[in-house]
Amino acid sequence: MVNKNDICIETEGVKKVIMNAVSNERSKAVRKVDYNYGIDLLRVLAMIMVIILHLLSHGGIWESSTPLTIHNELAWLLGIGAYCAVNSYALISGYVGYGKKRKYSNLFYLYFQVLFYTLTSTALFAYFKPEWVTIQLVINAIIPFLNNTYWYFIGYFCLFFFMPFFNIALDTFDKVTIEKLLFTMFIIFSLFPTLFHSDIAFTNNGFSFLWLSSMYITGAWIKKRKISEMHYNNKINLLVYLICVIFTWFSKIVIEILNLNIFGNLKDGTYLISYTSPTIIVCSVTLLLFFSRLNCGKCLIKIIRFFAPASFGIYLFHEEPLIKNFLIRNKFEHYLSLNSFLIIPAIIFTALAIGLIGTIIDKIRLKLFNIMRIRQFCCHIENHILNIRQDKL
Repeated sequence: MVNKNDICIETEGVKKVIMNAVSNERSKAVRKVDYNYGIDLLRVLAMIMVIILHLLSHGGIWESSTPLTIHNELAWLLGIGAYCAVNSYALISGYVGYGKKRKYSNLFYLYFQVLFYTLTSTALFAYFKPEWVTIQLVINAIIPFLNNTYWYFIGYFCLFFFMPFFNIALDTFDKVTIEKLLFTMFIIFSLFPTLFHSDIAFTNNGFSFLWLSSMYITGAWIKKRKISEMHYNNKINLLVYLICVIFTWFSKIVIEILNLNIFGNLKDGTYLISYTSPTIIVCSVTLLLFFSRLNCGKCLIKIIRFFAPASFGIYLFHEEPLIKNFLIRNKFEHYLSLNSFLIIPAIIFTALAIGLIGTIIDKIRLKLFNIMRIRQFCCHIENHILNIRQDKL
């Protein structure tokens, strides 16, 4: 005979299985709804901005142009608009990373990405341009930390180990304490260096782990306080961004005119043009807020899904030392001979072309990594490290 209690137990078990399945499906649905494609769109835009900055700086456009000429000022207007790119990436790291568990496997995977680009480029140049490849360059390709190859990756690598502590601090400190911390960082890392035109806080003008950390904390605070969810017109963020860009550009022109009239020279007026500049910080924050509140349509989401995962690969591709020296360094000075109305479109089009090429290359890299099971290998390394730590405990 069948025991009624057994039937009840089995029924309850089936109910639990069904409820768990439904719960899992709901969780997946919630995750899909909650995924912020606007942030990924900002990743893509920020990477195009980074390429624009490198075309202007490494490409020789800024260096070869004379201040107060139309070409120079238009190039700087475009550059100022793009100058918030690095800050935006660091803000995104805090915005996305806050409240999430850190995975060592992700860091290992990024390092393998770096190795793919440095070793592949070194091998290709060793075959086609052997005179360009030295022993030191090969060593730097294997260990990019030795020569500060990819400074952002090295800064992020250091930041990665501090993320849990920053998150704990943000969870532990009260609202007033966090805001005092943010205010202090702004004064010491941004306002004073800008006023005195000196890197008094040793942030290397934003090219450092210290500066990336301050941006991470800011992005995490924006996420925690749910500032992007506040009810106001999103166009305000875009308007503030544009005002800061125009103000920074105008200040450059005014300073250059004053230098010319008072001191008789054409020193550039880039006092407000740095990663640590207050106006550039505001540009970065307003872009983060604007894109975090952006509703993306299905067509745009498809485009974002294609380009966003390759954004880091685009950076690695066009900033690889050999590729940068061969294809970018001082290769775009001739853009200054273009009609003044064409210089900005030409730079943007070139940046988009480099971004597209970098995306295609990174898609190929991704296919190779999937075949080689690099992601699984990184997870295996992480599990092995965690097991060793558990054994020691």
